[in-house]
Amino acid sequence: MSFFKVETWKDVWMHFAAMVGLTVVIGYLILYVWLPLYTNHDQQIEVPSLERLTVEEAQELLEERDLQLEIQDTNYKANFKPGVINRQEPKANSFVKENRRIYVSINAFEVPKISLTSKMMEDLENKGLEVVKSKIKEFGFEQGEIIYVPGKYQDYVLNTICRNDTLRVGDKLAKGSKIDILVSDGKLIEEEKEEEEIEKQEIE
Repeated sequence: MSFFKVETWKDVWMHFAAMVGLTVVIGYLILYVWLPLYTNHDQQIEVPSLERLTVEEAQELLEERDLQLEIQDTNYKANFKPGVINRQEPKANSFVKENRRIYVSINAFEVPKISLTSKMMEDLENKGLEVVKSKIKEFGFEQGEIIYVPGKYQDYVLNTICRNDTLRVGDKLAKGSKIDILVSDGKLIEEEKEEEEIEKQEIE
């Protein structure tokens, strides 16, 4: 009990040194022992690629690495099989800590349908070829064949077609459907000019 008595300046300094020493020890234990254990310091787990795997396959793979799977949503990508993972976050080959959740999207089992509105049809007809090609991609379709026919204006879209049927407002097409484009070749004006020149020569 004599240690706790403060009778001289020597006792004061001994107590002060003991408190400083105890503070240093506690600080060291917190920073270099408890905190690293609490935050899994320096523990890095490489995230595997989950794309094109089923949920069961991905779950098993992540459990082996002490990671968790969480399904975020369902969407559709034409180049993936139905029911497999088509997107993940964090990405494959990144590094995370133990028990980190890996968020995934599942490819839809049914191809979503897109209903053609009057505004969409306005963008797919009576426009320049490059504009229509861009809109086809924007609406979730794929560009099919470009078919040139006699017309007055070069690269002017006359009609858009899917499976040999002209597109109309209200049509429902599967996402990723191929859209063929009927395009004016611009030669009709030249032919009309030639005919006019022939008629003039005949009159003269």
